[in-house]
Amino acid sequence: MKTLITCLLVLLLTACSAAPPAQEPVALPEDEQPPLGTVEDVAEAYVRYQVETDVWGDTCITEDGIHLVSYTAEIPVLKAFREDGTEIVSADHPEEEQAVATVEAFNRRFESWYAEEEFLKLARTAEEDLAWFEEEGLHWYGGYELELSCDIYQTDHLVSVSGVYCSYTGGAHPNTYLLGWTFDLERGAFFGAETLAGQEPFQTAVSEEIIRQAEVKAMEYDAAPEEFFWPEYETIIGDWPSYAISFDESGMSVAFSPYELAAYAAGPQTFELSYEFLKPYLDEHGLEVLGLDEE
Repeated sequence: MKTLITCLLVLLLTACSAAPPAQEPVALPEDEQPPLGTVEDVAEAYVRYQVETDVWGDTCITEDGIHLVSYTAEIPVLKAFREDGTEIVSADHPEEEQAVATVEAFNRRFESWYAEEEFLKLARTAEEDLAWFEEEGLHWYGGYELELSCDIYQTDHLVSVSGVYCSYTGGAHPNTYLLGWTFDLERGAFFGAETLAGQEPFQTAVSEEIIRQAEVKAMEYDAAPEEFFWPEYETIIGDWPSYAISFDESGMSVAFSPYELAAYAAGPQTFELSYEFLKPYLDEHGLEVLGLDEE
């Protein structure tokens, strides 16, 4: 039995062996939010926000070179810059305090992806799996593989992060989880898409449009929607704000991971809603944060 684990690049992710951390597509509690009322003025005066991604990785192997766990992740990091290009790390005067608080609120949301202790727990679990395989005379399947990739869309008003987290810890295939986070740069808080408008008309309209697109997709495969998707697909779609929401230059995407709306073989299901479709339902804040009040 190979007992010694060698860990490289000491980095990790919370609950690696299960689904990724819950998305929490809502604003932070009041006691964690930066003060409101000054962000827009500060941003227009001299603050520029920029989201970058740090690539982190961790690999654990036995002393004999047998792979136990590999983890790689693209993790979004928000930074604020002055007009002269220097990064705002600490506030020099009151106006910069808002920028520092906004950066901290954004980056705090992704801190759990760096949890070293949880990664080491996963490595120990993989080591136990390896021991069992050896005792049973079975071929080791190669160990755990964990990967997070992110696409980022940013405007003067918001940051939208679309993530794909793949986890393989044995079995027939990896598990894929689609994630989404949207951050209001002016309010300094994450928010859910359902907060962009009067809830009932907006949520109903989006549900009906996704159901329409789903039924068209099923027809393309010569299948009834309740056969291509789960029989209760309309109820699942009706809860669309709970799934992966993201924005880009074209509009809003609502994405369902494998198993959430259909069988694994059907793959993830993504539905696109244009800003032209969304605009009539949005309230003043929704129009502003999506930049549609400028059109």
